[in-house]
Amino acid sequence: MKNLIRKASAVLFLACLLTTSFPIHADEWWTQGYVGAGLPEEHNVHIRLPDAHISEVQEAIRFSSMALLGIRVSYWAIPYIGLGLDVSHLFGPGQKKQISSTQLCIDGVGCSTFPKCVKEFNGYVTTIVPVVAASYPFDMLRCQIRPYIGAGPSLCICQLQDSHNFSPAGQSSTSTSVGLKTYTGLNVYINQHLGIFLEYQYYTFQARNRYYNCRCDNSFNLGKAKRKETFNMNTVVLGISINYSSLFPQYL
Repeated sequence: MKNLIRKASAVLFLACLLTTSFPIHADEWWTQGYVGAGLPEEHNVHIRLPDAHISEVQEAIRFSSMALLGIRVSYWAIPYIGLGLDVSHLFGPGQKKQISSTQLCIDGVGCSTFPKCVKEFNGYVTTIVPVVAASYPFDMLRCQIRPYIGAGPSLCICQLQDSHNFSPAGQSSTSTSVGLKTYTGLNVYINQHLGIFLEYQYYTFQARNRYYNCRCDNSFNLGKAKRKETFNMNTVVLGISINYSSLFPQYL
C-alpha cells in the first residue's frame, strides 16, 4: 500500500504542474472512477453451532491485502457541499491460513482455550453508499485543488467462500448488512472538465454468514454453523474525476 501512495502522490504532483487556474462553480455534476488497494484489520471471529450447543471465538484473525474498484456520482449545489452515490467492489477480504488462539465453549460444560489451525476464506464485498461530502476549493502555486471529506451509510453485500473449515468444503454464504463508509482525499484539477484524485477510504460493517456441517463419523450431527464478525477496512485509491456539467451543459 505504501508503494501505491508514493506512485499516486507522484501522479498528483505531475498533474499540479500541468494544470492552469480556472473558477469553480456551483451546480456541478461530477463522476469519479477509482481503483486501489486495502487491508482489513485483525479481528475476532465468532462461530456458533446451535444444534450442537457449541460456540467458539477465534482471536486476532489476519487477512490478506485486497484490490478494489468503484464509481461515484455527485452533485454539488454549491462549491462546498455535495450529495452523491458511491458504488464499490472489493476483491476481498481473504482470510489467511493461520494458527489462532481459540476459545471453545460447550453449553452446560464449560470453556477451554487452545491453538487452532484456521484455514482460508475467500471474500468479496459490494457496497452501495449514499454520501454527503464537504469540500473547500482553492489555488496553491499553479494547482487548482479541492481537499474533501465524505461519509454515508453503506449497504454491504458480503460473500465468504470457505475452503476446508466446514464440511462439505467449498461452501459459500452471502450476508447483507448496513455499515458505514467514510473517505477523505485531494482532487487536483487538470482543467475545468477533468481532475485526478488520491483518496483514503474506511469501511466498517458486520457480516453474519451461515454454513452447514454434515453428520460426523460417530453419528454426531453438528448441524448449521453461524459465523459473525465485524470488518474494519482501510483502503487507498487513485481515480479520475469528470465534470459533466462543463462537458455537456446543454443536457444538465
